[in-house]
Parts: sequence; C-alpha cells; structure tokens
Amino acid sequence: MTARARHTFVSECGRYVALPFGDDCAAYDVVELATDTVWLWGRYKPTGFDDKDRRYTHAEFPRMVSGWSNRGQRRGERWISAFDLSFVDADMTLPIERFSGNVATRRYEAAFRRAIPRSHTRRLAAWQAIVAKAEADYTKEQQ
Repeated sequence: MTARARHTFVSECGRYVALPFGDDCAAYDVVELATDTVWLWGRYKPTGFDDKDRRYTHAEFPRMVSGWSNRGQRRGERWISAFDLSFVDADMTLPIERFSGNVATRRYEAAFRRAIPRSHTRRLAAWQAIVAKAEADYTKEQQ
C-alpha cells in the first residue's frame, strides 16, 4: 500500500472529503460535509468482460464514484499527491452502456489537493463511521 492511499483529502471547494478505500491508491469514498451524503467507490471486483453479476452490469450503489484522475507531481525528491474525482447519482434500474454515462442522473466533480493531517483522528473516525453506515444501508437494501 502506498503512502498516498493512507491520506484523507479535502476538496479545493471545501465541500467534500475523500476517504481512502481498500488497497488501491486510486480508490476513495466521498463524503459531503454539509449533508453527510456518501458516494461509494465500487466494491465488486469483476471476473472479466463477460461477467453477468448485477453489480457489474448495473450501478452497484445509488451514489457512486465514477472516475479518478491523477494530478500528482514530483517536486524534487518529494511526491505531491493530488487528484480529481467524478461521482454520480445513479439509476440502478438501467443496465450500463459502456462509456455512455447512461446511468448517471446527476454528476459531481471535485479536485482534491490537500491531505488532512493524521492528527485529526476524531474527525476521520466520524467520517469513516458515516461511510460504514452508508455501505451497510446499501447492503441491507440489496438483500
């Protein structure tokens, strides 16, 4: 796991927080600070392009992170982490048409340039609890 995956970032606009998810350095869940709305990074790992599991052919969550774009830079010996995230409100009833964005009912984008210091453990724990609750709620709805 890289050092970049361990940081929590705040968006440039100050509305969103990106929390790392899993071992992938590009996987982040997004929390809107004002409303505690959560957009989750996809949890399902497809087995191939012919995978027929519903989580691969339809949106996995009603609010999902849909894209990550690296904006990091090397400054001398130091790596400056930065990235952009795209996230959407999704229609889970429609099958996904690849590269069309057809399931997105509303789109959001945010630029993340500032890592939150690890000393803010109380705030980080609260945001992680919000994400865990949202994930549990979505899991209950699917069962």
